[in-house]
Amino acid sequence: MSLVDRPRGLGRAGRPDLAEPAYGGTLRLLTTERIEPLDPATAHGPATRQLLWATSRQLFAFPAAAVLPPADRCVRPVPDLAAELPTRAGGAVTADGLRWTVRLRPDVHWDTSPPRPVTASDVVRGLKRLAGPTARAAALAPLADAVLGLADYHTAARRAAAGTHPTAAGCAEFADRHDIPGIRAVDPYTLVFRLCRPVDDFVRLLAAAALAPVPAEYDAHLPGAAVPRSTGPFRPVGRTDQGVVRLAHNPAWNPAGDPLRARFVAGIEARGGVAADELDAAALGRTVDLSWARHTSTGAGSAVSWGLDAYLVFNLRGPDRPGGPRRHAVRRAVALAVDRLAVAEALAVPGVPFRLQHGLLPPGLPGHRPYDPWPTPYHRGDPEASRDALAALGPGVRPRLRLLVPDDARRREAAEILTANLAAAGIAARVTAHRDADLHDLLLDPAHGRAGRWDVALCDWTPEGCADPGRELRSMVVDDVAGGRNHGGYRSIRVARLLAAAREEPDPVRAAGRWHRFDLAVLRDLPVVPLVAAAVAPRSGRSPRVRNLRFLPHLQRVDLTNVWLADDAG
Repeated sequence: MSLVDRPRGLGRAGRPDLAEPAYGGTLRLLTTERIEPLDPATAHGPATRQLLWATSRQLFAFPAAAVLPPADRCVRPVPDLAAELPTRAGGAVTADGLRWTVRLRPDVHWDTSPPRPVTASDVVRGLKRLAGPTARAAALAPLADAVLGLADYHTAARRAAAGTHPTAAGCAEFADRHDIPGIRAVDPYTLVFRLCRPVDDFVRLLAAAALAPVPAEYDAHLPGAAVPRSTGPFRPVGRTDQGVVRLAHNPAWNPAGDPLRARFVAGIEARGGVAADELDAAALGRTVDLSWARHTSTGAGSAVSWGLDAYLVFNLRGPDRPGGPRRHAVRRAVALAVDRLAVAEALAVPGVPFRLQHGLLPPGLPGHRPYDPWPTPYHRGDPEASRDALAALGPGVRPRLRLLVPDDARRREAAEILTANLAAAGIAARVTAHRDADLHDLLLDPAHGRAGRWDVALCDWTPEGCADPGRELRSMVVDDVAGGRNHGGYRSIRVARLLAAAREEPDPVRAAGRWHRFDLAVLRDLPVVPLVAAAVAPRSGRSPRVRNLRFLPHLQRVDLTNVWLADDAG
């Protein structure tokens, strides 16, 4: 193996755990998550972004570490494709914080033939593609709130594609004819961003995997359909019918130009969508090197954080039917009908702590308080109170709701409980279970909501590592962009102001009070019905031959580029 594959720039924290690394072999990864197309504009799941870390670069990134940092520790991004961090002292950020200049490294290339340098225009192309009518990336919402003209570009792109089947040629033509005032390539290696307002942690927004540049070849394909081009140490070389994604060496990768990644193994094979029982039975060391699932059964002490393991979200964009989800009486009736305890028991993973959840803020976030705005006896639901709420709809109105759930055994069992709860209150619910990709398409595209293709959906949310949970909450209940988390299109000026006040409050005690007031305001409107909070502690396994584990803090996953396989471990 050539010496060029030895790691560069790992620093003290990046020292390998053996004196001499091993090169070669195939790293085999198994995960319960579906692995999506390796396209920055459509990648949602951590497993997909874990592979993207090995194949793509973004302007800034969160470096891998020997151990995962505590949930409350703020990890700062460092330059990746960028040559340096922009600062006011260095002149790259103006005094008012509204203009940011980012300079790119000149030694990063696409795996084209011959290799072609990654330029500022590639970054602009990626951002336009992210804001196009078919991409579905949650990273767009905070960027659209910060970058001048990005929200308008996104709106115009969606309007231009409305009522049509978008084509790659049409999207590329729109991008060529329209500029984003806040994003400009000054020269091949210099970008200038103009912001709507000062955003001190703008670099953190630019560290999202969705903001990876894309080459000109992607103009010929809609997001998710392009043949991936790589800037990282590995490149995709195929996907089998069994869902195995294969990565091999990227010959255009220059280790001297990558301060964050290494390359030891000859290839990576990742299989997603594996059933949990199959994951448990995997023969680590013989057929699998690394395995991952969302939960662990080792107890509360290993919990990384807490998340909303389940909540209901209502479609508020669709037609205003007398018994539809846009009527507050219907949403209130659903909140009063649900047997939270039974739902929690259906969703429970053995050994994983959970709590019944009545507010939007899960444990661990500022402002979380155990309160119940819509109490029922012993949290088991109150059919009579639910029917009383429905009386406000008028005589003869019987709601009929379409309930979307993930195609997962526990979620389907929870859906059966929910439909029985609603039926007892006089609400008919028809359940459809969807694979992750189909469910994402239905929820992330506002056009499906406006067409009334769903009424209520069973979702989950875990605050992402290294992210600002305030921004994620804004994405859930304020922002209205394709790919954001505000699946139902909820809007409230009052809630938006309460959220802004909570985020701007510097005093932690007062901020917690403001966050709680925000939580109360959301639950009064009931765009969502929280059900269960669960401890999130990844369950992972490694074979004896795996060495040099490093962890990506934003994904809470192993950095596949720094792993090597010991020759003496089978």
